[in-house]
Amino acid sequence: MDLDTTELETLMGKLRDEYAKKAVEPIESFSQDDTLEIDATDERMNYMFVKSEDIHKKVFLKKEYLDIDKIDYGVIVNKEDTGDNHTAGLGKLDKTLPASFFKVKSVDEGTEYYMRKNPDLPEGVAEIMARYTFGEKLSIKQKPKKDKQKKPETLEVKTGKFQVDFS
Repeated sequence: MDLDTTELETLMGKLRDEYAKKAVEPIESFSQDDTLEIDATDERMNYMFVKSEDIHKKVFLKKEYLDIDKIDYGVIVNKEDTGDNHTAGLGKLDKTLPASFFKVKSVDEGTEYYMRKNPDLPEGVAEIMARYTFGEKLSIKQKPKKDKQKKPETLEVKTGKFQVDFS
């Protein structure tokens, strides 16, 4: 008994080709940019208007926004050259500052920056730190030099006839 499997092989080939095409084919999606959203104070009144063909053929991909504190990357300000390649992590560390540090342009923004980064700081400390870091750099006034020619006042001894009256 000899079976003819040509029909089965062609059917399997077609299924394999369709599966491969769908596996490689990129997923079509739509986001909030392609929709109209109504956000109300009551959650039951929130609506999203979407094209019907998008609902049936595409996948909704919601955009998510992260807080700046979660993605505040360190920027290397001063790269230290240890000169020693075989001791990993034992040399001098590079000086890094968070990226949000470079957004600060005034003393008020600096105060907010320090309070956001260190909420446990006392009230006046953040402002002092912001003035020191982001304020105008004042030059230090030098004290006037003392005159070396001027002698300090001392007691003098004078001789002669004097009369002292204690009345």
